[in-house]
Amino acid sequence: MTFFFSQKYQTYFKVLASINANLLPLYLAFLCSGCAFQSYQAKPISAQIAVNDFETKSVSDEKFIRYLQNKGYSSEQLPLKSWDLNALVDCALFFHPNLNVARAQLSAAQASEALASKPNLPTLNGNIARSDRANGDINPFAYQFSIDIPINTHNKRQIQIESFSHLTEVAKLEVAQSAWNLRQAVALSFSEMQWLEVQLGLNSKEITLQQQVVAMLEKRKQLGLASSMELSQAELNLQSSKALHNQIEQNKIIALNNLAKQIGLPISVFNTMSLDLSTNTSESKLPNVNLQKAALLNRLDIRIALERYAVAETKVKLEIAKQYPDISLNPGYAYEFGDKVWSLGFSSLLNLLKSNKAAIFEAEKLRDVEVAQFEALQADIIGQTNAAYAVLQQTQLHFSAQKNLTIQQQDFFAKSQAQFNVGEIDRLTLTLAQLAFLNIEKEVAQAEYQTINAWFHLENQLQKPLDDEAKVMQAQINKEKK
Repeated sequence: MTFFFSQKYQTYFKVLASINANLLPLYLAFLCSGCAFQSYQAKPISAQIAVNDFETKSVSDEKFIRYLQNKGYSSEQLPLKSWDLNALVDCALFFHPNLNVARAQLSAAQASEALASKPNLPTLNGNIARSDRANGDINPFAYQFSIDIPINTHNKRQIQIESFSHLTEVAKLEVAQSAWNLRQAVALSFSEMQWLEVQLGLNSKEITLQQQVVAMLEKRKQLGLASSMELSQAELNLQSSKALHNQIEQNKIIALNNLAKQIGLPISVFNTMSLDLSTNTSESKLPNVNLQKAALLNRLDIRIALERYAVAETKVKLEIAKQYPDISLNPGYAYEFGDKVWSLGFSSLLNLLKSNKAAIFEAEKLRDVEVAQFEALQADIIGQTNAAYAVLQQTQLHFSAQKNLTIQQQDFFAKSQAQFNVGEIDRLTLTLAQLAFLNIEKEVAQAEYQTINAWFHLENQLQKPLDDEAKVMQAQINKEKK
């Protein structure tokens, strides 16, 4: 590299050397004024502002309405009058702060990747000197200018970029993981709300029937046709049902607050939303042979573990590449009291004496740790998926058995109703038959709730809605038949 200073630049250096030291900062500030430097901007946070922002969240917000439109909701549907599970999940994905944390971490990872992709810039060096012993043969001034040019060897920079790229992919997958965790939390809370609503309905029916039984037994006791013990037992049953009803109502308030928390809305806003708590139990049975494959290929933590292994792999490659030193070239030009001196320096060659074995060994062991963790994660997922599927099968069988029992009980109640219509049994006997049938309805409702929860837990093992997975599997089966 060749540098040449003309007489014009020599004159400039002479002028610069004669500048008053007190005025030098002003000249330097003038020279730097044309550079596009970024100034510091404070971004303070306030707990009170955060509280106000949370309290002012609204499902009528224009940004949220546009978000729902982008999700496929029509203009006629908006604003939503009724909120089912899917709508609540969309609400959580928009309002819950956990997703913002994951997105901020993704932005930071992307910024690190962008920074790693930028090349190292050369460094400029210069100085000026003046001698007070100059004479006719010796120029009183000396000027020196050099540049340090870093040279990255053995593809180290590309390896570092590759590592940051994998870390960015990890951050992306963690955003998806946060979104899935929100969906699962909302689904379980929503399922609990459904179950409590069903319990309240059944318990209200039970209280009504028990009140009728107590009234009839009181009349019978007055006529000497019923004992005090029978009446006391009926009253005790009624009080127990009322106490249970109060407990269910309290549990519903707690569940409602928990669901609002999972969605990220203040309870005051959530109380204004009309929930669609109608149950929709899926009873399709998935082939067990494909569930493990679906979990191992689709689970986000598996994909995150693979990316973390890739990061460990690039660490090994980088440490091996560090056996070969980076070089810094230092070409320069000096005008020293009348002599013109060219120079070319270089550095870092002493790194050749270091083989970097210890760092390579450490990186390889860290890679082995990632391999062991990945294999342990796979085994854990297989076991959890099999267990979740077994629980779903058991709950579905129990649900089916309870529904069959309901059919039998319906036949029994129909016969009791027919006997009452012809006067073979009295109203007390018919009411007691209604209570017996209501107990079966309770068992069916509980079995349905357990099946829904087992369904959600198996979905969580696959980290994918089972309805979507069932469609894919059925398409594969149809293709194989053809």
